[in-house]
Parts: sequence; structure tokens; C-alpha cells
Amino acid sequence: MKPHELKLWFLKQHDLFHSLPDEALQELDRRSVMKEYPPRSYIRLSGGSDMVYLIKDGHLEVGTQDPEGKELILELLGPHDFFGVLSSHPSHVPFLRTVGPTKVCIMHRRDFLDLIRRFPDVALKVFERQTLRIQELERRLESLALQSTRRRIARLLLTLSEKFGEEGIPLTHKEIASMAGCARETASSLLSSFHKAGWIETGKGRIRVLEVRSLQEIAGDHT
Repeated sequence: MKPHELKLWFLKQHDLFHSLPDEALQELDRRSVMKEYPPRSYIRLSGGSDMVYLIKDGHLEVGTQDPEGKELILELLGPHDFFGVLSSHPSHVPFLRTVGPTKVCIMHRRDFLDLIRRFPDVALKVFERQTLRIQELERRLESLALQSTRRRIARLLLTLSEKFGEEGIPLTHKEIASMAGCARETASSLLSSFHKAGWIETGKGRIRVLEVRSLQEIAGDHT
């Protein structure tokens, strides 16, 4: 399949666009580009962004940094997720970073907002997806404020395991710590203890969850 055909096929398959007529999909195709990024590539958003990113394959970390360069990963986005639709993100979100090889469909935000105005079904789907993401961020904030680090790491591993599936979690200890809001040394110590207990498997740059029930009990999700 040629690159142009691949992009149009992706737009047709995206759940945001199922209700669009062919002429609208072809217009989106003309106004967008598909880019492929290698692992650990940065897409910097200095001073804000006027672009929308639709993920075809791979995963993107949405991150921020403090003045000393310490990172906090705010979100992990996967296939069919999007970034940049409802606001031009200011400089406190300075980068997107790929986890593995990642393909992203990119278009100007003004073009996407024009589409939303013309097709309310798309606007409704965007609103629903954004609401779910806000709810997830609220749960993470509550976790950072109220839960122990051990419980946060266990819950994070369960969430990431669902995102990445059988291929395993391709994140470093530093990235796990950034998402859990703790020091790298703390995350490494807890991951080591989970490994020794036989709950996770580590190696070849990936973490695989072996004992879901044990982690659920620590995370407070066991029923």
C-alpha cells in the first residue's frame, strides 16, 4: 500500500471519523501528513502548538519538565489517541516523546476545528474521549496525593500492561518513576522486589506482568 493510500485508510478506520462522508475524509487526507519517528524521538512544543497529532502506530509520552530538567510524564497515548485538539498547549508541556517506532498523522489545528464545526458527531466523540482522559488524570492526581508509592507502582504496572499487551512494557525505570511521581531509585527498588516475588519479569528492555492478582491486591483493585 502506498503512503498516500495508507494515510487515507488510517483516517477511514479512526473511530473519530467513522461517520464522515468520503469527500470530508479526502479533504482531511489532503490537509494532513503522515510522519514516522524512531524510538525515543522528541516532538517539541515550544511556546504552544497549533498542530493536532493522531497516533496510527506506537505510543507517545506527553511530558513536562521543571526548571532543573526533571521530567514528569503526564500521559501515555497509544494507537487512535490524539493530542492537541482542544487547546494550543503552552510551554509547560514542552514535548511529546515516542516510546517505540511511532507513526503519527499530523494536521493543523484550525483544519481539525473546522471539521468539528461542520460535523457535530466528530465533536461529540472528541468530547467523550477528552472526558475520559480528564477522568484518568484526576485518578492519577488522587493516587499521587493519597496512595503509597508501592501501591502507585503496582497500579501503574497493571494499567501499562493493558496498554502494551503481550509485548510487555517498553519503559525504563526512570520513565516508570516519572509516571508514578517518585524517585528513580524508589521505582527501581520496588520493581526489583516485585521481580523477586515472581510478579513481574524484566529483561530485554521490557517489563511483563506475570501475577495480575498479586499486583491487584497491592493496588487495591482486587475483587
